[in-house]
Amino acid sequence: MLSCGLLTACYHSYDKSEWINILTVKMKDWGYLNLFVIANITGSKNFISHAAYQSYLTDIWMGNIHASTPTWKLLLYIVPPLPIFLSFNARFTNKDGTMKRLDSTEQDNAPKFSSRERLELYYTSPVIKFFLNTITYLIFLAVFMANLLDSGKKKNEESIGFSDIYTIVFVISTFPVELAQILAKHTKSVKKKFAKHFKKV
Repeated sequence: MLSCGLLTACYHSYDKSEWINILTVKMKDWGYLNLFVIANITGSKNFISHAAYQSYLTDIWMGNIHASTPTWKLLLYIVPPLPIFLSFNARFTNKDGTMKRLDSTEQDNAPKFSSRERLELYYTSPVIKFFLNTITYLIFLAVFMANLLDSGKKKNEESIGFSDIYTIVFVISTFPVELAQILAKHTKSVKKKFAKHFKKV
């Protein structure tokens, strides 16, 4: 509860970039982890539900896209080159790799994004990656269901069609993603990484 009280004081007394730095600064005594990661590992619900923590999560989720952008607009602009007409936040990367949102004065003086940079910022933001992955998965389910429905008609056919190849490639492509998620866990032992992953399955 003390940590939440301190975070509340910082949240109301300091600039956003300053209390975000408090959340993201890496501490040597804690294995170079920051408060953001430690709260996630320990499952501290009170700390995670704090307005400051949630605000930073929103920043990460939206990437450089304005947090006030409605979901329908994000989906509508998913077809290129429409993303170039969206509004983006100017940011710069700190030396430790963390992202800092510029304040209003810095935003005005920051260089404008080119069309290529706008497209890159849009399609690399976590929220758009999530939408694209969801759409891709729904297409996979539709193709897979179509294959099941047509399987009775193709009992005597030995050739493999495009839909079969697409299904196989999609399933195989999920393995590197799962492996990356397992190895990204904050546990040194590889065995514990796998055990922790499959424990949640």
